[in-house]
Amino acid sequence: MNKILLFALNDATFGIELTYVKEIIETGNIRPVPLAPSFVSGLLNHRGSFLTIIHLALLLGLSPGKVDQDSRIIILDDKEMDIGILVKKVMGTKTLDSPGGEEEPRTIANGDNPEFSKMALKGAEGIPDITILDSERLLRSVLEYNF
Repeated sequence: MNKILLFALNDATFGIELTYVKEIIETGNIRPVPLAPSFVSGLLNHRGSFLTIIHLALLLGLSPGKVDQDSRIIILDDKEMDIGILVKKVMGTKTLDSPGGEEEPRTIANGDNPEFSKMALKGAEGIPDITILDSERLLRSVLEYNF
């Protein structure tokens, strides 16, 4: 893992491997899906195809927060299908050094699904900690619902 995309959920900073990121788009007209799990925000028509939108905070067991003008959908590329994850704000990219050093495993604070956490980077003074999510586990978990 060399580059990660940084984004915010509530007041926490998360990252996901850039190799899984296909595109970042603004939130649009997300249509609810009846009887879908609570973390599924709905479907979005994106370039003529329906994209399943996952409210990532809910999937991680965090409070949902509000969707506003800074909110974005990160489209993750999977061999089976693309999935959009709804986040509070995209903050940019970060290049990681080789594993070790300041990196240590950590679970997500107040989360019901700590298994999605891959590692944590401790922030220096004034810089937030970053929880790196395990992209493969996240995608597998969502695809188990067979949308």
